[in-house]
Amino acid sequence: MRAFFLVPLLLASTLAHAELPETDWLELMPKSDQRALEQMPEIDHDSPEAMGTFTDKGGLKQSKGLPAVMYSTKTVAAMNGKDIRLGGYPVPLESDAKGNSTLFFLVPYPGACIHVPPPPPNQLVLVR
Repeated sequence: MRAFFLVPLLLASTLAHAELPETDWLELMPKSDQRALEQMPEIDHDSPEAMGTFTDKGGLKQSKGLPAVMYSTKTVAAMNGKDIRLGGYPVPLESDAKGNSTLFFLVPYPGACIHVPPPPPNQLVLVR
């Protein structure tokens, strides 16, 4: 009789921990930003970001010719509060005494921590 009750319990547990389908990074970006990225010109690696030129307040200066979409903070409201599975690459920000990351950015492609320009803000996920 125990096995009879155990099977539904195991099934419920399995379903609760079922793997979510992977979300594409572009789903986190409004369609208008997606279109703007598709029409973006070739990246100029002689930008202020590449030269390390920052504003006095610590922000990056927007490079002339670099589309505003590269600085976009627009998000997709329908994604708020959703449980998603998102593949990406960690950019460590903080770690504990054992060397475990405690705070990092998840980014859509490798090298984003040193790539110029960095991903737009709406393509960065802060993980605690």
